[in-house]
Amino acid sequence: MKNIMKKESKMKSITKGDLVMLILITCCALSHSSIQHISRQTLQSPWTSCKQLQNSPSILTCSRVCREMYEVYLFSRDVITGTCFCCEDTPGNLDSFLTLDKKNTFITGNCPLSYTGYRYGQHKICLKYTEVLTKYHDAADICTKEGGDLIRLDSSEKHNTLRSFVEYNRNLAEVEVWVQAIRVNGTWRYHDSTELTYTCLRAVTGGPNDNYMRARSAGDYMCGDHNKNYRAAYVCEIYIRDIWF
Repeated sequence: MKNIMKKESKMKSITKGDLVMLILITCCALSHSSIQHISRQTLQSPWTSCKQLQNSPSILTCSRVCREMYEVYLFSRDVITGTCFCCEDTPGNLDSFLTLDKKNTFITGNCPLSYTGYRYGQHKICLKYTEVLTKYHDAADICTKEGGDLIRLDSSEKHNTLRSFVEYNRNLAEVEVWVQAIRVNGTWRYHDSTELTYTCLRAVTGGPNDNYMRARSAGDYMCGDHNKNYRAAYVCEIYIRDIWF
């Protein structure tokens, strides 16, 4: 009987220790999963114009404080220093990305301040129209720096969204807008090298260097090809997957 009681006592003490450890692990897991439920982790670094808050004890605290104080698009925590970064908009021309050895960075379901959000199935797209006439690759580079790319017309729904968005925002009487598409060996592809799943292309010049696509307001935003040195307006798109509305 005594031996049985000793064994039970020993089992209870082990169980208590394991239980404490289990609680700690569970709390950490729940904290991280709660952030993941409302945000998406990214490898993107914060930039110099982001608001900085010192001595944040955890990424969960960083997330809460950023959301309470700002309409953040992205938040990040430097694991080594504990500095929390709250970023409301995309990087500006004078911004530079911060080099952090260890960081936790998340994109929220909010669009950057200079972007307009649209529901796209269970996802969200954030769009920004720029009427400064720009070469194709320069426009794509600007969109990439801001965490997105030139708008990807992969469905008639997205095409209709582009049409109404530019019509609402344009100031020029007629505009041409770069969209994401490059012709490689006769095949039109998106920037990730996949073939187009939808095409707005109607007017084709057939020129050997006319391998880039732009939508034209004069043609109800149907598309034509042109060379990379042509200058047009452009729409940047940031794609946020699996957002709970």
